[in-house]
Amino acid sequence: MDILKTRYEAVLQASSDSVFYQNIHSYIDYIVKTSKLAEIVNKAEKEYRTEHSAIWYPRTNDENELDKREERTFKLERFNLYTSGYCTLLMRIYYPLEIYKTTNEDDKDQDPCAMLMLKGINNSRIRQWMKESPHELHKWNPKRIKSFNKWYEGERKYYEDELRKFHIDFLTEVGKLEENKILPQAVKPEITFDAEKSILKIGDKIVNIKLKNDKPNSHYVLEYIFDNGLKEQAYYTDIIEAKFPKEQMEWRSMYRACNDINKKVSEQANVSNFLIIKTGKTGYAQVNSDYL
Repeated sequence: MDILKTRYEAVLQASSDSVFYQNIHSYIDYIVKTSKLAEIVNKAEKEYRTEHSAIWYPRTNDENELDKREERTFKLERFNLYTSGYCTLLMRIYYPLEIYKTTNEDDKDQDPCAMLMLKGINNSRIRQWMKESPHELHKWNPKRIKSFNKWYEGERKYYEDELRKFHIDFLTEVGKLEENKILPQAVKPEITFDAEKSILKIGDKIVNIKLKNDKPNSHYVLEYIFDNGLKEQAYYTDIIEAKFPKEQMEWRSMYRACNDINKKVSEQANVSNFLIIKTGKTGYAQVNSDYL
């Protein structure tokens, strides 16, 4: 809680917009990469998806019923921990800056949102890239960049408010961790992977990796991880060489596959951050030591 409070104060006291966005990234990063904290927001996200589906199923064309469902959705999003502030900060600020921070591509090839947060739309290089990109589908097309810039320029107070309402509610949930501490430490469950059936088992919890007929990339990533050793770092380049030797694949395909594994494990087994995932050409995945 002390670390969260310190990082929160750093956001509010940031000396410039670029530092402000960097400090929000640091605040969210601490949550994302601390398994017990990530578990809180992942649980809130799962609750939101379940309740949202219940509101909108079955489908209807009745206008009165649609109005009622919109009201229920508004209330759900206002008071759910994941959608009340956190989701916006995660998607608009954390992910673009995290990818920029952990990859080696030239700035021109990075996410424009990260560049806008760190350099501003009036940066000479950004203006030059916009000038060189008249085609409307190009990533630095002026109309597109100006649209993204509306998310950031002059929006500091908006994100401060989003963080403030999340921070207060989140500290309450973190406080409950202290109240519910269990001594002694629980025995960690056995982790196995049935490659034939494409089923990951974490103790008595079952996670179906293959949801259709074809085995997804995430299946082969798990095959490699279990062959390589659960405590070892599985580098994307090594996975591609071992499991996809005849295919032209980039690290991003492996990165997405690892995120797919984490999503399925979270949804089916209620286990957060099963894999620690690093981005970039030198990126890797590794089973979270909390589960080993």
